[in-house]
Amino acid sequence: MTPQEQITAYFKDIATRHPSIRHTEAKPRFFELEWEEMMQTASPLAATSWVLVLEEYTENLRDNDGDYLSLLPTMAVMVGIHVPQGRKSAKDAAFRDSRTICWDIVDKMKADELAACDADVPAGVRPPRLMDLSSVKLQPIKLPYFDHTFGTRLTFRWRVDKDLDLPLDGTRVAWLPLA
Repeated sequence: MTPQEQITAYFKDIATRHPSIRHTEAKPRFFELEWEEMMQTASPLAATSWVLVLEEYTENLRDNDGDYLSLLPTMAVMVGIHVPQGRKSAKDAAFRDSRTICWDIVDKMKADELAACDADVPAGVRPPRLMDLSSVKLQPIKLPYFDHTFGTRLTFRWRVDKDLDLPLDGTRVAWLPLA
């Protein structure tokens, strides 16, 4: 699997197996954020149950003492639920409960990393490797493209165990000669 397929499979499994989210094909509660497609619907999506949205990630290179480069994506997922307008207590509960779900996800990610050989992941999926817990950030948000949906964005750094094939000697492409 490619790194993106690994990431998608891992978080789809989380959305499927977390007791608050319970994603199924019949009741989708896991979304990969494809902004253009979501905007084309022209109407906000309903999130009457908990949803997990996997955002696109940013790729950062990591130089491992000059020996090789590896990929270190900064990732984010959003967890949220619809809140009726004018219900401040429900909004506060959504923030509190989504934060708890995010901590459940961090806990699972760390446990899967520590038990890499016997991780609780689907066949063919490699467990994540959190860079360190100090990279974890939780932020209360209003989820975009969802109808009055509030929750938490969980941001973290994840090490991908696929080294990039960058020779670092200027031979990746055939450079044109100086004019």
